[in-house]
Amino acid sequence: MGPPNLPKPIVRKLHSEFVKVIKLNDILAGGAEPVGSEPEAFRQYLLADLAKWAKLVKESGAKLN
Repeated sequence: MGPPNLPKPIVRKLHSEFVKVIKLNDILAGGAEPVGSEPEAFRQYLLADLAKWAKLVKESGAKLN
């Protein structure tokens, strides 16, 4: 994740480095299952997840105090 309009070359470089890190065996020790998908696929996943939870909160009638 980064600020809006982050230049594509920076996104690609960060992605490359993050994929290297998540492939380290130490990361798997926590029970996580790293994916390392492409940046746009991750963006789409986050947007879909946000929409799912926004709908659930709206339907539940939950309010912030």
